Formats: sequence, C-alpha cells, structure tokens
Amino acid sequence: MSHAWTKNHSTEDVQLHLPIDGRVAYRIGLREHIASKGAAMLIAPGWAFTCQSPPGSLLILCIEGNSLLAELEARQPHAKHAWALRSKVLPAQCLESESFLPSLVDLIEAREPDARREREAGLMGRLAELLIKAPAIARVSALETQRLAALEEWIDAHLSESITIGRMCEVVGVSERRLQQTFETLRGMSPKRWLTERRLAFAHRLLWQRDHNGDVTRVAIEAGFAHLGRFSAQGGFNRSMQHIG
Repeated sequence: MSHAWTKNHSTEDVQLHLPIDGRVAYRIGLREHIASKGAAMLIAPGWAFTCQSPPGSLLILCIEGNSLLAELEARQPHAKHAWALRSKVLPAQCLESESFLPSLVDLIEAREPDARREREAGLMGRLAELLIKAPAIARVSALETQRLAALEEWIDAHLSESITIGRMCEVVGVSERRLQQTFETLRGMSPKRWLTERRLAFAHRLLWQRDHNGDVTRVAIEAGFAHLGRFSAQGGFNRSMQHIG
C-alpha cells in the first residue's frame, strides 16, 4: 500500500530525497514529478509539496540552505542577481556525472571530524555543480525575495479572509504579471495555487488540535474556504480525514 503526506518546507534547509527502491511521486502545485531509483528530488526552501511513495526506503539529505547558496554565489561572484533554488528531479545521469553518490557514501562512512568536514565541503561543491548543470537554479533580485517573504507573512495572517490576486498585488506593489512570474520562479506554482496549498496546510494543522474535535466545516472556514464543497474539491476533505483517523 502506498502512503502520502503533505510537507510545507519553509525552513532554511534544502532537502535532497534519494529513493533507495521504487519510484516516488511528488506534486508541486498541479505538476507531478517522478523520482526513480538512482535519481533524486531536490526540495527548495519554501516550496510546498505532496509526496506519494510505496513502502520502501527513502534517504533524505538535509543541507543548510545559506551554505549552499554561498557555494553557488562563490562560483559567479560578479553576478548582479542572487541565486534561487528550484525544486525539481535531478536525473541519475546528473548525479553520476558529478560522482555525487560515491561522495555521499564517503561522507556517511567518515568517522573522524576532520575527514567529515573535508568530505562535507567536497559534497557541497559537487552539489553546487550539479544544480548549475541540471539546472535547478534561477537568478532573482533581492527585492523579489523580500517582497515574496512579506507577502507570505501577510497571507498567513489573513488566511480566513477573502484574498484576491489584486489584493496580493496591492500588498507588495507589483503588477499581476510580475506576481505570477515571481511565484512561478520562487515557488513553482501560481499565487492562487500557492494560496490554496497554504490554506490546506493550515487546515491540517488545525485538525491536529483536539479542540476542533474533527469539525471539518469549522476548520475549512477558518482556513479561508468559503464552504466545505470548495474545501473538498481542492482535496482537503480526503487529506483531512487521514489526519483525523
């Protein structure tokens, strides 16, 4: 039997998922990505995703995001814009071309602190080269990332309210086209879909709290869904039943 879970990855860490056996399906927004054995799925900071996997082993490597970005910046020190990581499948041939997996095994097997630090640095360099070649990076301005962070904070504080694309544009002072481009680049989905994912994640957190007593309608309204039918249409009802059960 397969299992599924939703993860809202909003920390500074980067995650690299490596299936040991079988294939793992990821959904980011409305797009599906498949990582098979030998490949890897890169999860960028701030990207919401759903993962479905058959029983088996999945190795998850957590990498300090700022350190990885610093490694990327060091490779093009005179660039005018900053790097932004994008979630995507890294094919097996990409990992093989950079000898990434052998380097990872060497790191796992290292016991001495000095050896571990040396191999960690080497692995970080290989990963940076891999991401540049994939490519799994985009160039963005610091202003774009600041605006997105401010908008996400504002949305989290107003989830129960009616939020339109126009209101989002007003909050950060950009055009609708610019807003769409920023979300596609930095979150892999449209702002409307991102808002839905944020609301679903919030609803799931509420359902874990005992004071809601499994009241799905109440939770849906608090999360900003106008009625239960819309919540169910977005997949929230089925996922919520899994949390309650």
